Amino acid sequence: MNKLAIFVTLLGVSGLATARLLDFSADRWAGDEPTGRSERQVHEQWVRYQVFKQTLKDTVDELGNGQIGVKQAHQRVLAIAREYCPDYLRHLRSWEVGETDDERIVHNLVGHVREECANPILERLQEQVCECLEELRTKK
Repeated sequence: MNKLAIFVTLLGVSGLATARLLDFSADRWAGDEPTGRSERQVHEQWVRYQVFKQTLKDTVDELGNGQIGVKQAHQRVLAIAREYCPDYLRHLRSWEVGETDDERIVHNLVGHVREECANPILERLQEQVCECLEELRTKK
């Protein structure tokens, strides 16, 4: 009986919340306010994000395969983020440890490699990561 009462209560609350979010006069959700951007601008932003995302993926793959080093991967991701997806750098401040964007990019790259590659590669990368972070810290 208690389970049924809880279910009916949750169903009623979710229905009420949905009804409040829906603007019946405009046939759209309350959160779907116009952004002032044209369809072309939205498409351009989407394309820029896809370019960034593909470059990041390719960089992680090449780093994991040993085709490039940590320093080169860092430089590539920093350049592409600045040009195509500056929000990436802003979001890294919340996601990754590090005092600078440079350090956070290195940590983020290593995290991606950890998810996608084998352990022997990580051992090889650890030395490069330490060297790269040390070099970035001395640049300050």
